[in-house]
Amino acid sequence: TDWFIFTIKVDDPNGLVDIQEMYFKLYRPDGTLSAPAGQTYRLMVDDGNANFGDAIAGDGTYSYRSYFDLTAQTGVWRYEFQAKDRNGNLSNVITHNMTVN
Repeated sequence: TDWFIFTIKVDDPNGLVDIQEMYFKLYRPDGTLSAPAGQTYRLMVDDGNANFGDAIAGDGTYSYRSYFDLTAQTGVWRYEFQAKDRNGNLSNVITHNMTVN
């Protein structure tokens, strides 16, 4: 299995302590949502846990470690990243496409 890590730097005018969560929605090539049961998104971490792909806790760089297995749909997968602060304000959405062959 070939693992990869997504990282994204987050900032907030009220400081990093105001960031409640950083997450992404993942869409398969056929347009359907790929998420854990009962959820619509996947949380990223900034806790320094290398098992989840994060190098330094609390630095504002959120990470997510993942892979595609051999049964994954081929084509373009779309990632939509967004942050939420403690007041419920949402950041702009950052979109990234990844092609699986």
